[in-house]
Amino acid sequence: MKIEVTNALILSLLIFISAAPAQESRLSANAYHNQGVIDLKNGKIDEAEKSFDSSAIVYSYAPSYFELAKIEFDKNTVYSRNKARDYIQKAIWADPQNIEYRMLQAKLMEFFSSSMAYDVYQGILDIDSNNTEALYNMGRISEEQFYEYYNSFMNYEDGSVSYNDYAYNFFLKAERFFRRAINSDPRRTDSYLHLSHLYSEAGLYEFGIPLLKEVIQFDSLNRNAYLFLGYLYCKTLNFDLCQVAYKKGLDLMTEVERKEFKDSTTMMLSGDKDIEPDKIDSIVNDFWNLRDPLYLSKYNERLLEHFSRVVYSNIMYSVAKEHVEGWKSDRGEIMVRYGEPQSRFRLRPYIEAGGKTQIMLKTDVWVYKNKTFGFTDDSWTHNFRFSVPNFNGRYFSQFQYDTYKEVMHLRRVDPEEYEPRFKGPVFTLPYAVTQFKDLNNDDNRSTQIYVSYALSDSGKNDYTDKFNVQHKSGLFLFDGSHNKIGEHVEDFSYLGNERELKFNPAEKYWINSLETETKPDSVSLAFEVVRKRDGGVSSNHFKFLVKQFDDRKLDVSDIVLAAGIGKQSSDKYALTRKDLGILPNPTQTFTHNMNIFLYYEVYNLKQDNDNKTNFEQKITLKKVKESSFIENIWSSLAGLFSSEHNDEITLVTNYQSFERNNQIYLQLDMSNYQPGDYVITVTVNDKLAGIEKSSQTLLRWR
Repeated sequence: MKIEVTNALILSLLIFISAAPAQESRLSANAYHNQGVIDLKNGKIDEAEKSFDSSAIVYSYAPSYFELAKIEFDKNTVYSRNKARDYIQKAIWADPQNIEYRMLQAKLMEFFSSSMAYDVYQGILDIDSNNTEALYNMGRISEEQFYEYYNSFMNYEDGSVSYNDYAYNFFLKAERFFRRAINSDPRRTDSYLHLSHLYSEAGLYEFGIPLLKEVIQFDSLNRNAYLFLGYLYCKTLNFDLCQVAYKKGLDLMTEVERKEFKDSTTMMLSGDKDIEPDKIDSIVNDFWNLRDPLYLSKYNERLLEHFSRVVYSNIMYSVAKEHVEGWKSDRGEIMVRYGEPQSRFRLRPYIEAGGKTQIMLKTDVWVYKNKTFGFTDDSWTHNFRFSVPNFNGRYFSQFQYDTYKEVMHLRRVDPEEYEPRFKGPVFTLPYAVTQFKDLNNDDNRSTQIYVSYALSDSGKNDYTDKFNVQHKSGLFLFDGSHNKIGEHVEDFSYLGNERELKFNPAEKYWINSLETETKPDSVSLAFEVVRKRDGGVSSNHFKFLVKQFDDRKLDVSDIVLAAGIGKQSSDKYALTRKDLGILPNPTQTFTHNMNIFLYYEVYNLKQDNDNKTNFEQKITLKKVKESSFIENIWSSLAGLFSSEHNDEITLVTNYQSFERNNQIYLQLDMSNYQPGDYVITVTVNDKLAGIEKSSQTLLRWR
């Protein structure tokens, strides 16, 4: 059979001859590749590599290069990553538009250089401008660069150079890429979280809150969103919502995670070791209850601050590659113990050439009010360690002191620090604590404690505005185990002018008192006031010794300095004792236009057969740190002084009564007396019992 040879036939034969080997090559490459996939699924890594080798190396099959790159990447060694880098580059040469290949290449590049990875992600965007993964990772790399260079300096002989402008460019890039990633995939939580972290580190806390609230709307079980939202609420002083967010975040933890987050971090501060497991909860709760700065609030600001320090440390100082959890790192420990420093900066690393080459390590410096810490990245892993001097090596911290040694000392003597922050401003107010025996019950061994305070209107001139001094106040007593043993809380909506203490037209106070009672002991006392108009807080916590008044022998109460005393009236007088009303002056300061009263009580006077008592009262007034001749103090009591010396005057008065317990008050006239501070001493002598007791207070006359 003869076949006519034509140009078309010759062309067809040529196409068949040239195409046949290529088709056979693809079939062979697929066969090897498919076998490799089967081996890989069965866990036969070595066999899979051989099959992929045959497919990739012999036939330059891109999918097999990709599989080989993934195998080497998972081995996670320097050598294997170099091999993976070579494989994935060949896969991309064979298939340049394959985004999956480029994504693996970018992950590999991050081990070598973040800027190289950034370029690969940019190449992905050149192919697909809305690729969420590339956008997110470019934002993350820019975010890390912002953290790296923000508040960063390079030291030179003639000064230092700041990198903040350089860092700010990375901030803008990170913000832009995260926003694009969110637009590309509105349900990708990482983009929201990282953008909120970025805003936080730049001090833009309020910018991160709506981002996290949006995450919670579509992912209500996202623990990290709740925890960082709690942190942002704490930074913006929104403690009510902060507490809600932390409670939700803690509820979403496992029991082990909760104990780590709260109990382990607390035990680090307390320094308690070898504690029985069943006692840890009690110790932790007591630890935080004792440190609550404002019992009038519905939350413990100190505990919320602690949670915030732990959350921040875990986000900023964790080093995944080193398996270091943030709060357990050296920087994390200092953050949890002492909070955010007043200032912190990073010194850039450099090489000091000439003579013996010295490498000056990247060093972070944190400055607090009374302490400074240095941290060095001595292993170049971003796990900054306490700075220590190196006198013999080639690697040096740029912080000259031994931070490790200092921290070892502080763990024992100064394990934690906290300066309370509240919704409103912190203010001080004059207050006085006075103690009395119960006049209505001789058998009652409890001591009655009054805290009188003077609330200023902060210079406002509209004294008719009843809202100026609206406030809530509380008096709390705790025993040595921090069990509450006394409490008095009141909400004052209005104080009338009858409780006004006026020094001059620009300086006025309104007077209040709180009262509780407890058994004599050493206690913790907390006196707090919260203003309603601006949320201002006066919080006063201190150790206090509750007096034990004798129930049989002569005793004397504390002295109250008062601006008025009369028959009891609920409106006019802030403090009442039996049928007497007292307007105390907690400032202990008096001017010429004010009345001065002394009030105190005498207990357990001995009675004769007619039930009469006989006692002598001696009042001594002495100017503090000054000597002056006193011409006359109490004009109304002239001629009753028993002794008169250069720096003091003593008034002696005899009393008789039919009462074992006596309320005593008198008015002083100091119109002819020089301004200054004076110690007033009241001494009572029970003539029938031959016993003498004294009490003192300070008066400021101006």
